[in-house]
Amino acid sequence: MNDLFRKISTNPVTFSLTSLVFFLFTVSVYFFVFPPQPTPPPPPPPLPEFMSYGEKSLVSFEREFDQKEESTQLFKGKKYQKAINILEKVRTQKINDPEALIYLNNAEIEQSSREHYTIAVAVPLNKSRETSIRDSGLEILRGVAHAQERLNHPTGLNKPLNNELLLKVLIADDGDNPEQAQIIADTLLEQDNWNH
Repeated sequence: MNDLFRKISTNPVTFSLTSLVFFLFTVSVYFFVFPPQPTPPPPPPPLPEFMSYGEKSLVSFEREFDQKEESTQLFKGKKYQKAINILEKVRTQKINDPEALIYLNNAEIEQSSREHYTIAVAVPLNKSRETSIRDSGLEILRGVAHAQERLNHPTGLNKPLNNELLLKVLIADDGDNPEQAQIIADTLLEQDNWNH
């Protein structure tokens, strides 16, 4: 054994090769025992006050039920099943509320933790200057809510979620204001969690 060490240490090429093999072996063992952990992606930037998946109500001129506001707080706190229960009650009280239906569908998707696609809809809501403009924004939301509901629940209301494709909707109030619409567009470009 001593002869082997003497031969390795006296021959520089053999010593270098042996050292390299030992180093590579040590590094390999280290990475096998302590594999590198992937760095989680940074969270997306927070949404402005006029954008929501369900964390806040954007249709303030239609806030007739404290329950809807309570559901947004539950959604924000990731208590999706409780939010779903409340939003289902809101839907029975005000069946024509598109925001409640969109938030109900979004909460069901979050509760299921299933893969889904996300779209954003920018419409004039609270900050719009004219009632007719707000009304057109609500009509657009009704169409989006109806399409989302048909896609997520193809067999009908209160039925199980679709097994193939789910759609989550981000509502953005552009206030019929070009500057606010630009902020929305910039925010959407920064989001990287559209499909998951």
